Amino acid sequence: MLIRIADGDETAFAAVFHHYTARLHLHVTSIVRSAAVSEEIIQETFLRVWLNRDQLPGIEHPRSWIFAIASNICFNHLRAQLRTEKHLRVLAGSGSEVAPEAPANAELKEIRTAIHDAVDHLSGQRRLIWQLYRDQGLKQAEIATQLNISVSTVKNTIAQSLEIIRKHMRSKGFWIPLCLLEAVLKISSRIG
Repeated sequence: MLIRIADGDETAFAAVFHHYTARLHLHVTSIVRSAAVSEEIIQETFLRVWLNRDQLPGIEHPRSWIFAIASNICFNHLRAQLRTEKHLRVLAGSGSEVAPEAPANAELKEIRTAIHDAVDHLSGQRRLIWQLYRDQGLKQAEIATQLNISVSTVKNTIAQSLEIIRKHMRSKGFWIPLCLLEAVLKISSRIG
């Protein structure tokens, strides 16, 4: 299975993703104590697994490897949270120190740029629907009402847009499985 993933088999990757998600959720939630943060960490974990899939054939214990990635992300999150709280306390006390920006992953910035480029290449209505859905956070029914089109048209357009974005990402050298593209979009939007 791991060799298939290393070769870019998205079906095998989706199977591993679904196999470990529930187990990882318990593990990650026990560390970060937040279901919402846990979901983001799990998505980022599998993004890193996919981006480092070339290492999979040499890994003897994939469960341990995946859990180690998740744990590292958890601890990085907790450290960042502590730094933020410390800077907020400093700002509240003196008002003179400016909190530094958290360092961003360079590869995620590249992915974010490629995503924006892909969205810019969407056709007019498809781009509008995508922006209402992704940027403004409207539900499919709200978009349908606003644009006076059917909900199924909105749903199909979003699915087609995801596929177009994924193909564009591949053309830029980013091989991201469809089951992870939503996670990548969420993570890259946090980078700013």
